[in-house]
Amino acid sequence: MSVFVILVVIGMVLGGEDDKQTNAAPDSTAPAQASRKGEGRVIIVPTPNAEQATSYLAALREIEPYLVANEDRAVSRGRNTCLDILQRKTVNTVVGNTRRRFAGGDGTINTAQASQVVTAVRVWCRPGRP
Repeated sequence: MSVFVILVVIGMVLGGEDDKQTNAAPDSTAPAQASRKGEGRVIIVPTPNAEQATSYLAALREIEPYLVANEDRAVSRGRNTCLDILQRKTVNTVVGNTRRRFAGGDGTINTAQASQVVTAVRVWCRPGRP
């Protein structure tokens, strides 16, 4: 595993914002891995395939167009939301994290919009699907 991937994993586990990850081009064909704290298991965070990414980005555009101003960042943030889902965090935590994760830059989203983003992520975020 490269040093970059290890740093990305550490950042995701510690809850770091994904904006730091968007400056480098991660290999989208290699799934990111993160350990769920205290359980020692590895969670594979899937990357949406081309068709799923297109649908996901279209859903984000419907929610709030600024969310896809940077498509790579939108996918990266979606993968971080997916990690929250796969870690079985509470719905309120996932939605709250998503709201903070997708806010900033050109605008903010409310709780209802963050919930819609989570719904869009759930379409391609499935346990065991790299």
